[in-house]
Amino acid sequence: MIAHDAVLSFASELVAPHRLTFRVDPGLAPDGYRFEFADGVLEVSGENARGALYAAYDFLEGAVRGSDAPRFTIRGVNPCESLARHSPEQLRKFIDRLGRWRFNRIVIHTQYGYEEHRELLEIECARRGIEPIHYTYYNLAFCGDVSPEYFARKADGGVKASGRRLECYDRLCASNPEGLAAYGRGVDAYLRTHPELDEILFATADGAEYCECARCRHLGPVEQCMAFYDPFFDCAGGRKRHFISYFHRYHLPVDLRRLQQTEFIMFDTHVRDRRVPLRDEYARSAVQPRLIEADPRASMPVNRYLIDRLKEWREVASGKVYVFENYMMQSIYGVPTLDNHIYLQDLRLFAELGIDGVVYEAFEPGIQAMLPLLDAAAQALWHPERDYEIDQSNGVYRPDYQEFYRLAGEHKANRNWTTWAALLEHLLSRPDYEEFDFRYIGFNAAWFVQQRLGAWRTGDEWTDRFLSINKLWDFMNEVERPRETTERIIRELLERVHIAKKNGC
Repeated sequence: MIAHDAVLSFASELVAPHRLTFRVDPGLAPDGYRFEFADGVLEVSGENARGALYAAYDFLEGAVRGSDAPRFTIRGVNPCESLARHSPEQLRKFIDRLGRWRFNRIVIHTQYGYEEHRELLEIECARRGIEPIHYTYYNLAFCGDVSPEYFARKADGGVKASGRRLECYDRLCASNPEGLAAYGRGVDAYLRTHPELDEILFATADGAEYCECARCRHLGPVEQCMAFYDPFFDCAGGRKRHFISYFHRYHLPVDLRRLQQTEFIMFDTHVRDRRVPLRDEYARSAVQPRLIEADPRASMPVNRYLIDRLKEWREVASGKVYVFENYMMQSIYGVPTLDNHIYLQDLRLFAELGIDGVVYEAFEPGIQAMLPLLDAAAQALWHPERDYEIDQSNGVYRPDYQEFYRLAGEHKANRNWTTWAALLEHLLSRPDYEEFDFRYIGFNAAWFVQQRLGAWRTGDEWTDRFLSINKLWDFMNEVERPRETTERIIRELLERVHIAKKNGC
């Protein structure tokens, strides 16, 4: 819900010492506005209070009159489980970027840094009319009191969850009535404890490791998902519910009643081929075998499959449908690829299909090299029909990043401790090292190297825990000072690598 007074107050601050007046005009398109400046007064009419902010930004850029309205009503980012990697200063800067991009949504992963940054998020988002969508993993949010015996089983009957901690990959058995009842109580308790969550995106456990017990093995990913979505849907009535169509659940369930009443559908395209548009006229995108496991129709180029499924979801959904593009994860080491024109073509297709918007994966650590691309995408969400020149004056491949790009390329090619150490040493020796997403780069690369090279261990309790967990966000979720602790462990690992190399290991 837009904090009307907070937005107007902030917009007035931006144009001071001039005065801002605002009038609601419900006849304008969603987020539409018009303005004129005369005699020291900026007069704004808007469909909602965001219009005053957008007019203020236009005025600060030199315009004295104008009007505009966006093609897409949902325009935002998904920091994708990374809020704990932000300092307060970084998060404040990031939210300010969203406002200046005229974005109106931010996806907040409730288990990963939300409580740490909650007050800052509420204040800074309210000032810019940015509405949070709370991305809630059901296993992490609702299952804290659910016994391990109710979690997903292996084919041999063993429990898949490690038992040490719940991670984002751990899911419940979808067929055990006692487990489902305990889950339902967890949903109710969580929602009563968090009345501030106005919009909640329901997400099952990440990944594709489903329950293989005697009853569940006959259920596909969609059926296993709906066993948990249905209780959430009923319990969350009165709030705005979001459902994520994730890669193993692109096809629709047999019973559509609840999904047809769901207010928002997020369609995640992360398995796409980014080298070609979703409207892949020459079928250059590859087939994704892991999709065929869940849907035989996926035995076609993946982009064609995705656009067919997106059309299908748009046809059956009565609420808004928006796309989640994994933008900054084009490269896990923070090296952007020049495929922005592909995303801009896709926006034109989304407009044709009646898709309501896009949220891009983006976060402040590592954003510098991606800014020209995100700047263009932000403009295109208002006017996808226009041609956009990507500003490379700062360099998408920045001259001062060349050594980083070189070392990242070497590590991606070789995947060993030597190339990992060279990359991280370079980053951590730079005076601007906090601008890079070195925590994710370090964790992901160290985890990958250890998995591939085998049993190289450090004997350090923190390091073993750090490298034995699947995702950085799960590790950071359980330590008191996640940013500082992650940096310390990476530096300790670097030191241990050097010692091992000196000893000939």
